[in-house]
Amino acid sequence: MVRIQRPKPQLGSVRNLLVVAAAVALILVGITNNNHNNTNEPPSTSAATSLLSLAAAPSSSATTARQQQPPPNSKPPSSSSDRQDAVCRGINRKDVDSAPILQSLCDHDLWQSADDRLHRREHVHFVQIGAHTGFEKNDPMAQSLSRYFQLVQQQQPHDDDHDDHPMRDYLHWHFVEPSPPNFQVLQQHLQRQTNRTLLGPNLYAHNLAIVPSSSSSEEETNRRHNRTVTFYTLRASIDPVTGRDRATGQQLPFWVTQVSSLDQDHILTKHRRQFARMGVPDPSVLIREIAVPAATVTELMQILVDTTVNSHHQRSPAKQSPQQSRQQPAPPPKKHHIHFVLIDTEGYDCKIIAGMPLPNQTVTPAAAQPQQSVSSSSSSSSSSLWPPSYLLYETMHCDEASQRLALGALQKTGYHNITRAPKDNVAILARR
Repeated sequence: MVRIQRPKPQLGSVRNLLVVAAAVALILVGITNNNHNNTNEPPSTSAATSLLSLAAAPSSSATTARQQQPPPNSKPPSSSSDRQDAVCRGINRKDVDSAPILQSLCDHDLWQSADDRLHRREHVHFVQIGAHTGFEKNDPMAQSLSRYFQLVQQQQPHDDDHDDHPMRDYLHWHFVEPSPPNFQVLQQHLQRQTNRTLLGPNLYAHNLAIVPSSSSSEEETNRRHNRTVTFYTLRASIDPVTGRDRATGQQLPFWVTQVSSLDQDHILTKHRRQFARMGVPDPSVLIREIAVPAATVTELMQILVDTTVNSHHQRSPAKQSPQQSRQQPAPPPKKHHIHFVLIDTEGYDCKIIAGMPLPNQTVTPAAAQPQQSVSSSSSSSSSSLWPPSYLLYETMHCDEASQRLALGALQKTGYHNITRAPKDNVAILARR
């Protein structure tokens, strides 16, 4: 989903300016009062008092946010419809780019259908391809996802049914990011979220570039042989969170490292004007060419499930002895469902969509890394995991021909409800 590249003013800095202005006004008032000692005119302190009151008073937006929060002892939303309503009420209607997309997902029950699967104890996967460092302030979809995960984490054990594990144990959020500097910060952010337990332990980082299934034969042969592709990222001295370049001391926009791509020309041409406004007339001086691990979407799906199965078993050791385990039959494997996939790959989105396999198409087994080997506990194959029920991808960097190919591939795959916005498309699978 398109990220909004407009940093918002900080409330704290505005208040600091108001306090300074009030102090200056008070000094001026004191001087004026000395000049009026021999007159009957009252000292003029209304301006300074107003400034101090404004500086001390909370902003209307902060007051509104506090008013919207439930009381400390109130019970969090416990039903599927309540959770969906809570997430959908948080949509920023003023954001004309993302609001129609987010509302379309609400209208087609993205959150409620996820809840339904969780209640059936299916593993539900949300996937961000091109996640950068995760939880960006200019990523509206990540904000909605965070809200939903928090609500599911608040689900009380007695609200769950017969299963030994609460429903939150079956909810998974995967972050896929190819750039090593971005990925390193992403891992730190996920660890911080896991330690705070707000979003739960089921947050996974995958250092991969996602490529179209129908790449050229030479490119595909090289990828399958080396398991890597060439990727273009910004140099490692640029902080992925703040945008500050440690090598030069230059302060770039916080989102500057979000433009990394498989296509160097995309960075040089699509973002040239933005780089020029930053004082970088030649963006190539900031770009570094590296080799990163790669996978197609169907290969990625299997990697996600394998990672989840291994992690789930590690956190849930058997409570019975080995002898008891041999005497009792193994429980049936849980179903894994790729519920939602967001693709934001800076120019490769439509190519990935156009090259995705059809549901009944034979898929080559995943070329997974050794630590992500296929587990027998998974009940799903890579071919059955794709396509996801909901698919959101960025179109602002796709030409018209690529967009037509992507739309044709979506319709052939079974996506009959497609919402088109100026910068993004969301597709809902007919059979979900």
